[in-house]
Amino acid sequence: ARKKLGLTQGNNTFENDQEELTRLTQEVAERKKASLVRAAKRTVKKKIREDVVSGKGVYYPKRSELRKMELEAKFEEIRKRGGDEAVDKAIAKRRKKNVA
Repeated sequence: ARKKLGLTQGNNTFENDQEELTRLTQEVAERKKASLVRAAKRTVKKKIREDVVSGKGVYYPKRSELRKMELEAKFEEIRKRGGDEAVDKAIAKRRKKNVA
Protein backbone atom coordinates (compact mmCIF):
# COMPACT_ATOMS: atom_id res chain seq x y z
CA ALA A 1 0.00 0.00 0.00
CA ARG A 2 2.85 2.40 0.79
CA LYS A 3 4.43 1.66 -2.58
CA LYS A 4 1.17 2.50 -4.35
CA LEU A 5 1.00 5.88 -2.62
CA GLY A 6 4.56 6.65 -3.64
CA LEU A 7 5.67 7.06 -0.05
CA THR A 8 8.58 4.68 -0.40
CA GLN A 9 11.07 3.90 -3.09
CA GLY A 10 12.05 0.29 -2.82
CA ASN A 11 12.61 -1.02 0.70
CA ASN A 12 12.64 2.23 2.70
CA THR A 13 11.58 2.00 6.29
CA PHE A 14 9.29 4.22 8.28
CA GLU A 15 12.29 5.86 9.92
CA ASN A 16 13.77 6.79 6.54
CA ASP A 17 10.45 8.27 5.48
CA GLN A 18 10.30 10.22 8.74
CA GLU A 19 13.82 11.59 8.19
CA GLU A 20 12.91 12.59 4.63
CA LEU A 21 9.81 14.38 5.89
CA THR A 22 11.75 16.36 8.51
CA ARG A 23 14.40 17.25 5.93
CA LEU A 24 11.78 18.53 3.52
CA THR A 25 9.97 20.55 6.19
CA GLN A 26 13.27 22.14 7.25
CA GLU A 27 14.01 22.95 3.61
CA VAL A 28 10.64 24.67 3.24
CA ALA A 29 11.24 26.66 6.43
CA GLU A 30 14.68 27.74 5.18
CA ARG A 31 13.19 28.88 1.87
CA LYS A 32 10.54 30.95 3.67
CA LYS A 33 13.21 32.54 5.86
CA ALA A 34 15.42 33.30 2.85
CA SER A 35 12.52 34.85 0.96
CA LEU A 36 11.75 37.03 3.98
CA VAL A 37 15.37 38.24 4.10
CA ARG A 38 15.36 38.87 0.34
CA ALA A 39 12.16 40.89 0.64
CA ALA A 40 13.67 42.93 3.48
CA LYS A 41 16.82 43.68 1.46
CA ARG A 42 14.67 44.58 -1.53
CA THR A 43 12.69 47.13 0.48
CA VAL A 44 15.90 48.68 1.87
CA LYS A 45 17.40 49.05 -1.61
CA LYS A 46 14.13 50.44 -2.93
CA LYS A 47 14.08 53.05 -0.15
CA ILE A 48 17.66 54.09 -0.94
CA ARG A 49 16.84 54.36 -4.66
CA GLU A 50 13.76 56.47 -3.91
CA ASP A 51 15.86 58.79 -1.75
CA VAL A 52 18.36 59.24 -4.59
CA VAL A 53 15.57 59.96 -7.08
CA SER A 54 13.93 62.47 -4.74
CA GLY A 55 17.14 64.49 -4.70
CA LYS A 56 19.00 63.48 -1.55
CA GLY A 57 22.02 62.51 -3.62
CA VAL A 58 23.96 59.29 -3.74
CA TYR A 59 23.98 57.57 -0.38
CA TYR A 60 26.14 54.63 0.61
CA PRO A 61 24.96 53.36 3.98
CA LYS A 62 27.36 51.77 6.43
CA ARG A 63 27.13 48.06 7.00
CA SER A 64 25.60 48.58 10.45
CA GLU A 65 22.98 50.93 9.01
CA LEU A 66 22.15 48.37 6.33
CA ARG A 67 21.72 45.69 8.98
CA LYS A 68 19.41 47.92 11.02
CA MET A 69 17.32 48.81 7.99
CA GLU A 70 17.14 45.15 6.93
CA LEU A 71 16.05 44.19 10.43
CA GLU A 72 13.34 46.85 10.41
CA ALA A 73 12.20 45.71 6.98
CA LYS A 74 12.21 42.09 8.14
CA PHE A 75 9.96 42.91 11.10
CA GLU A 76 7.73 44.92 8.80
CA GLU A 77 7.38 41.87 6.52
CA ILE A 78 6.57 39.73 9.57
CA ARG A 79 3.97 42.31 10.62
CA LYS A 80 2.37 42.18 7.16
CA ARG A 81 2.15 38.39 7.24
CA GLY A 82 1.26 37.72 10.87
CA GLY A 83 0.39 40.97 12.61
CA ASP A 84 1.79 42.49 15.77
CA GLU A 85 1.63 39.19 17.67
CA ALA A 86 3.99 37.60 15.17
CA VAL A 87 6.44 40.48 15.59
CA ASP A 88 6.28 40.18 19.39
CA LYS A 89 6.88 36.45 19.09
CA ALA A 90 9.86 36.99 16.76
CA ILE A 91 11.38 39.60 19.08
CA ALA A 92 10.93 37.32 22.10
CA LYS A 93 12.58 34.49 20.18
CA ARG A 94 15.48 36.77 19.25
CA ARG A 95 15.92 37.91 22.86
CA LYS A 96 15.91 34.31 24.03
CA LYS A 97 18.53 33.44 21.41
CA ASN A 98 20.74 36.39 22.38
CA VAL A 99 20.62 35.45 26.07
CA ALA A 100 21.72 31.88 25.41
